[in-house]
Amino acid sequence: MYEESATINKLALYFFIGLFSMFYAEIFSGASVLWFIDPWSLLVTFPLYLSHTLFFLNIALRFKRFSFSSLYLLGILFGLYETWITKVAWSGYLGTGSEYITLGGFAIIEFLIVSFFWHPIMSFIAPILTFEILCIHAHPNERELSTFIFPSHLTLLKKSTSSKILIYLIILTSSGLLAFNSGLNIIIAGATGGGTIVIILATYQFLKKKNTNFSIYNYRLSKRGSSIVIGHLIFLYLFLGLTLRPNAWPEMITIILTILIYFGIIFLLYLDLPLESRVGEDISSEGSIFSYNDIIRAYLGFLCLTIIFCLSSAIAFIFVFLTLFLYTFLAIIFLILTIVRIFKKRRYVLLNSPK
Repeated sequence: MYEESATINKLALYFFIGLFSMFYAEIFSGASVLWFIDPWSLLVTFPLYLSHTLFFLNIALRFKRFSFSSLYLLGILFGLYETWITKVAWSGYLGTGSEYITLGGFAIIEFLIVSFFWHPIMSFIAPILTFEILCIHAHPNERELSTFIFPSHLTLLKKSTSSKILIYLIILTSSGLLAFNSGLNIIIAGATGGGTIVIILATYQFLKKKNTNFSIYNYRLSKRGSSIVIGHLIFLYLFLGLTLRPNAWPEMITIILTILIYFGIIFLLYLDLPLESRVGEDISSEGSIFSYNDIIRAYLGFLCLTIIFCLSSAIAFIFVFLTLFLYTFLAIIFLILTIVRIFKKRRYVLLNSPK
């Protein structure tokens, strides 16, 4: 009975972080409306996000790649599924080439957005940070956080001006995307956003009721678990790669360039030095960090703005148009800052290493 209960808790914990990845990636973009009653979303889309999140999070856990730079690079590898599986990075959202700019067989705007901003931040980093905030909430009397979150993430969880501005921008633009992609249907948009929030909160309460040990380290998979996740990913890439939009496959030169991008990201990941843990650091030393209540307020704000956009088609259209430019700009900025940060860190270590 105990082993069965532990297994259920473990599966619920996996489901939980998959929910965040699905919510931020697919609902914030309006790509999967009413996903919880849609067979394709339940059988394909949600498992795709869950397996990718668990796979790349386990790479971070096994190789101690906890820094923002490393997680961002792993998130890029995550986002490159938009080449082989959906072909969006190659052929645009419509599958007929980019609606904006095409270069080297890539739909440049779409490629930059999905691979260098949306998936690294929304599909991978945001779910991890959200879960860590809830870990802190689930351990209200615990002062030493290194046992259940990555200690170096205390800085990322701190309420800074830049982080708050980024969150406000994402909520504002994403609510417009959900409204627009729901056909400005207030019932569909509200049910999609509100329904997902209810599922997330219900799962969180279920896990708390079961006295689940909220720890990011609990996502470390066993050999059997790793085999299942890797096997599922191989199946997705082979089956969907061949059957989903087969006419969108590019020329060989684009495929070669895609593989070279993989090697380039992996090389940058190799160059990014593992971050030293700040074990034993007290939460009070970090000042104000994001809390459970902040998450609730953000979700409610997202839902309210979505409803407002549904009532104003002109504003929603303008926001969707401006969002493309904003996300493209953020993709370039995040990529440049990550590369600069990696080389600055290496230079600092080389200059300060013992002769």
